[in-house]
Order: sequence, then C-alpha cells, then structure tokens
Amino acid sequence: MDRERRKLRELEARHFETEQQLETCSREEEELLLDRFKKQHDQLEVARKHFDDLEFQQLEVSVRTQSCWCNSTLKNGKDCFQSGFF
Repeated sequence: MDRERRKLRELEARHFETEQQLETCSREEEELLLDRFKKQHDQLEVARKHFDDLEFQQLEVSVRTQSCWCNSTLKNGKDCFQSGFF
C-alpha cells in the first residue's frame, strides 16, 4: 500500500511540474509539454483508481477480520464492547 501511495505521489509531482512548465514555456515547447501533460493526467487517473481500489480492498479485509473476531467473541459469551474491541 505504501509503495502504491509513493508511486501516486511521484506521478502527482511530475504532473504538477509539467503544469508549471506549461505556464512558462515557449510556443515551440507547448505542444510537446501539452502532450506530456495529457499522458501524465491519464496515468494519474489510472493510478488513483488503482490506489482507491486497493484501499477499498484493504478496508473490506479489515471489516471482515473485525467481524470474525466479534463473532468468535460473541460465541464465547462476550460482546465486542465488553472485550474492549471498540
């Protein structure tokens, strides 16, 4: 998860740098930078979706794990609040 977060931050930084360059570039450089900016934007969108999907999957696993723990605690005669889980 941390690796994906770092990758996303790096893509965001490169995209921002290209945006800054676009604001001060010459006419000759503009087309090349605009093309790079669009490609980076597309890559960034894919990376964000991937990161969001991973984050959601991790949340689902966490909820399932907590639910299983609470269910086993309930079977032992305690509820999740009595056992200090929440």
